[in-house]
Amino acid sequence: MKSDNIRRAKKEDRVVDLIMSAAEEIFFPMDPSFVDDKARDVCQFLFRSKHNKLSFENCFVYEKNNIIMGMVIIYDQNLEISLGENQKSILLKKYGVDAVLPIEGVEDSCYIDSIAVGDRYQGQGIGKSLLQFVIDEFDHCSLIVDVEKKSARSLYEKMGFKILNSIDLFGNRYYQMRTEEKI
Repeated sequence: MKSDNIRRAKKEDRVVDLIMSAAEEIFFPMDPSFVDDKARDVCQFLFRSKHNKLSFENCFVYEKNNIIMGMVIIYDQNLEISLGENQKSILLKKYGVDAVLPIEGVEDSCYIDSIAVGDRYQGQGIGKSLLQFVIDEFDHCSLIVDVEKKSARSLYEKMGFKILNSIDLFGNRYYQMRTEEKI
């Protein structure tokens, strides 16, 4: 896998299913009405909107033969509050939803909000390529992983992430993980 298959996302990219698969444990509990078509609509609207956590501005895609196979959303954690406030404002104005958007990232890091690979493309090293790309491009990457997802945590540890602590979000327990300082 090469990073030359990775590019910055465009507003028109079709990544909603990937975002939803990566963020469903956190995205759906925000509001009980976020189901099926409404959830897709909300996710698509946020992706196409600027200055929010799920915006195309924060997304990179893995593309091969004009097919998007995976994606990663990453942003400076120091912007997480302003991105979240704008996202909350969008959800309230457009959908009438007053969402709770907790702080997930680790201070002074680039936060990997979501990473996903399409079901048909798993096991091909695409997720690892996306992770390596962000590790190479950004300083001090952080993420959260459900404590029950041992295989994902194992991959993150192999890629240089260390567990810092655990947090509770929407009734689930997550490890906050961060890469070490580059030498």
